[in-house]
Amino acid sequence: MYRMTGPAGVGKTAIAQSCAEEFRSRCHLGASFFFTVHGCSDYSRFFTSISYQLSSKSPDYHEILDKKLRLDPTIVRKQLRSQFRELIVEPVRELELAGKSIGGRVILVDGLDECKDKEAQREIIEIVTTSVVTHTTPFYWVFFSRPEPQIEAAFADYSAASLCISTLLPISRGIDGEIELYLRCGLQNILRRRGITISHPWPSEPDMHTLVSAAQGLYIYAATVLRFVGRTDTQYDPQELLHIVLETSAQSSDGGSMRTPFEELDAFYTLILQRVPNGLLSSIQF
Repeated sequence: MYRMTGPAGVGKTAIAQSCAEEFRSRCHLGASFFFTVHGCSDYSRFFTSISYQLSSKSPDYHEILDKKLRLDPTIVRKQLRSQFRELIVEPVRELELAGKSIGGRVILVDGLDECKDKEAQREIIEIVTTSVVTHTTPFYWVFFSRPEPQIEAAFADYSAASLCISTLLPISRGIDGEIELYLRCGLQNILRRRGITISHPWPSEPDMHTLVSAAQGLYIYAATVLRFVGRTDTQYDPQELLHIVLETSAQSSDGGSMRTPFEELDAFYTLILQRVPNGLLSSIQF
């Protein structure tokens, strides 16, 4: 087992997506699951999704799974441990007995801390750890998450700690070069999609320096800038939208006090909320 932890916004999901793509290109990816607060936070879909993805890569696994679900459609509504046993452990065992192992694949899980049930977060770790200890599944499990107390406690358990390699991804200005490259490529893609040609370098070097400094090592700031500048539901063009971002950054840095890494992000999100079109305000939920 492997896990990467770090605070919000440092790029864990970006790394997880890159890893998933790389494993997929090498045919090593068994399954991936990305928990998100406003997307998929339902833990009851976790093992069902993993089993479905595994079955899509093995006709024999698919046949076993299909038979199981025909005989007992209620499996998908059972407790997590029962789902894991019936949808993953038992099909894997049946394949191994038939000499058709699907071992050696990676199962990648991102954002476990965004699973809506904290007890389910702990239970998922315990189920997977027990499986690794007892060799009931032949997979490499990879987790990406924030270091929430219940997750840290579950991984601190002796059986998990002895089997898991952990990496901390801190907030660091050491990745400024990577954030700059990410912003440059993203901004150029926005111009290309909009069919806009600019004769001079955009953004300028001072403006790019301002953006990278504002990010303070947080990929989430850079990603939010690109989403804001790439908007098509406004009368402003990308250059004007980027100018708004730069003005906001200049205003937030006028104070002489020490800033936290999230202060720029807070100011930027305030700007975005202020720019929400009036027609959309009624549909926004807080």
